[in-house]
Amino acid sequence: MEARWRAIVPVALICGFAASPASAEEIVANNGDGGAGSLREAIANADPGETVTIPGSIAQINLTTELSVDKSLVINGAGAATTVISGDVDSRVFHVVAGASSVSLSGLRVTGGNATSVPGGGGILVESGSLTLTNVTVNNNTVNVAMGATPSGGGGGILNASGSTTLNGSTVSDNTATVSSTTGCCQGGGGIFAEGATTIAGGSQLSGNTLTVNGPSVDVGSACCNGGGGIYLSANAPLSITDSTLTGNSATITGQSCCHGGGAINFDSNNVLTIADSVLMNNTATVNGAPGTAPTDDHCCSGGGAILSNRVTISDSTITQNATNVTAGDCCHGGGGARVSVASGLGTVAHTAVSANTATVSGTGVASGGGGIWASTFGNPTPGAFTTTGVLVSANQANVSGGLTRSGGGGIFDATSNQSAYVNTTISGNSTNAAGTERGGGGLYLSNNTGSPTAAVTLANATVADNGAAAGLGGGIFTRAPDVRMKNSIVALNTAATGADCALGVDGAYLSLGYNLGSSPDTCSLTGTGDQVVAASVIGLLSLAANGGPTQTRALEDTSPAIGGGDPAGCTDQAGAPLTADQRGQARPSPTGSSCDIGAFESPLATPASTPVDPPVDPPVNPPANPPSNSFTLGKLKRNKKKGTATLTVTVPGPGELALRGKDLKSQRPAADPSPRADKPVTAAGETTLTIKPKGKAKKKLKKKGKAKVRATVTYTPTGGAANSQEKKIKLKRQRR
Repeated sequence: MEARWRAIVPVALICGFAASPASAEEIVANNGDGGAGSLREAIANADPGETVTIPGSIAQINLTTELSVDKSLVINGAGAATTVISGDVDSRVFHVVAGASSVSLSGLRVTGGNATSVPGGGGILVESGSLTLTNVTVNNNTVNVAMGATPSGGGGGILNASGSTTLNGSTVSDNTATVSSTTGCCQGGGGIFAEGATTIAGGSQLSGNTLTVNGPSVDVGSACCNGGGGIYLSANAPLSITDSTLTGNSATITGQSCCHGGGAINFDSNNVLTIADSVLMNNTATVNGAPGTAPTDDHCCSGGGAILSNRVTISDSTITQNATNVTAGDCCHGGGGARVSVASGLGTVAHTAVSANTATVSGTGVASGGGGIWASTFGNPTPGAFTTTGVLVSANQANVSGGLTRSGGGGIFDATSNQSAYVNTTISGNSTNAAGTERGGGGLYLSNNTGSPTAAVTLANATVADNGAAAGLGGGIFTRAPDVRMKNSIVALNTAATGADCALGVDGAYLSLGYNLGSSPDTCSLTGTGDQVVAASVIGLLSLAANGGPTQTRALEDTSPAIGGGDPAGCTDQAGAPLTADQRGQARPSPTGSSCDIGAFESPLATPASTPVDPPVDPPVNPPANPPSNSFTLGKLKRNKKKGTATLTVTVPGPGELALRGKDLKSQRPAADPSPRADKPVTAAGETTLTIKPKGKAKKKLKKKGKAKVRATVTYTPTGGAANSQEKKIKLKRQRR
């Protein structure tokens, strides 16, 4: 039976119209490895730009040799659960050779591939051109290669040697790459090895991929061993990860005095790594280096539990339960969640939770660790700043031992010190075991790596509390940076062997810009205008909780001196720009016209209940009751994919009104209420629902692409009380007809 179909339009010719050239479609007729009707024949027969279709009736295709693609093609299956193409552990699955400018795969599974020669690519090898995967699964593929003159290899699932790679709604999982060399540099990626611009989006997943790099056991100059368990990107190209999950990936790098590993990501590029709306969880990096010469960038070992990168921007994401273990070597660094070498002014984290990550570092020379994040300008000719905005850093741990110098940083190790800033950020419950002189920093370890006396670190409306350095210095903050500035910030309730809240190292200095809150005795030089140093029992910080917004925060007790204790002229960031919202997105100050609160959380109360006020001349016989609570909780979101709408559960403490606002959103109004009002009455405490209905650009995007992101502001006004608002990012989906 002829398997080749060409769709011509004879009707157009009959009617006298000129028909445009129609592309042919190759339809696979059987699951054979070759011959008439096979996938191999369909690929060979197709012209450049044509589509090869594998119907759902075709059983798993098992290969004895790789499928060679030498032209631009689209290959469509019937879904990853139905269309399976396997290398049967004998061969690579797809090999895109030079001459194919673009290859697109959709709705299929690539599995059982095996590559034993350089460069690798167990499932898919692309020599040149772009690769696009849509709703594709690449899993259980293997690479085992020994490096010779070619330093790059690996790519257990995918290796793209030059072009761009795009994953949309795709999964790369349980792939394995082993790369070794006895003579020099070796690099690899457990799931993906890419040497061009790479985009991972649309609910894609990188999970359970494993990389092992075995480098030389002796120092061979400046050669380095590098790798990423989930993905390794080399060359000067960007990597973008959006709305995706990277979990359970691992990288083990063993060898010389220069070796670097990232559990999920190793971004070895001078371009930009962008991560947004994503989760990085349970990834691990183990780096075992050999002694080298002096601790320089060419003789240093480092690991990032989830991320190892240069220039990076992270937003609206979660980095949790990742770990790195870095040992030996004359220079060792590790970041439990991320190890970032900040360059060219770019190292930003915003509206992200960095929690429960661990860095374990032990070296013969310089050793430093950041439980959550390790950031430095080390080795970069154009150092940059590291900034966090609206970030939670909690329950991270840095275990640092051995070496001539051992630095801590339970939450963050920051050796950039080039206008770094922590704005609307909560650093809570982190710890380090670093002991001795110049070691500690349960929450923050700050060091001026640039050597510039004007390089300031600023804490603006930050909360640094309940961190610990049991055997070291500075439970909250330890600094060697000469200019650490604090304003409108809480640094309190921390513990350490020396300097419970703050401690100084060589060249270190604190400068209060006023309106800070600390616990006594003062160890942070809080002597500026409006500074308050009070007993620990008076601070009034509640435990971490979901108080609205993208991360957990620490709310203020009604009696906390932080309420209304901020700068009367307004709270500002490191550049002096007004801070109009707190870590959650709650309006700051609240109520409008009052002084803002100290720390990352803005309470709806204008002043603390304990603040003494002059009694009225004629006190009323029946004083008014306490104002009703306006605290509320945003709960489960349920999507209606047929209509492209969603319902959001809201729990309120009592009667009042709920309002829903947002760009490209219809205002909330109950169907039974014909009035023009936009608020929804609530008659009693408990759960109620709001309907999320798109309009404008969001509605058009839903119709066109089947998904759209909107930002909704929910406001609850209790009867007789003040309004309170929370913001939530919502992804709407609609089935495309």
